[in-house]
Amino acid sequence: MPFIAWRAFSTRARVADHRQVSALRDFRELTVRSADERALPLQVDGDYLGEVAEARYSILPDALSVVS
Repeated sequence: MPFIAWRAFSTRARVADHRQVSALRDFRELTVRSADERALPLQVDGDYLGEVAEARYSILPDALSVVS
């Protein structure tokens, strides 16, 4: 974990270049379902929202602008 944290804050190293990290490049949407069709617990920002049959995640590149 220390190596991943270092990569996250480093200007030189990339998290996706770590041998134990699989980067999901070129994804725009991801659907998660249980292999045995059981409900999945869904949590957002630390709040438990309940159980769902599937969770769909959308990815918008460059959607977050940080101004400091």
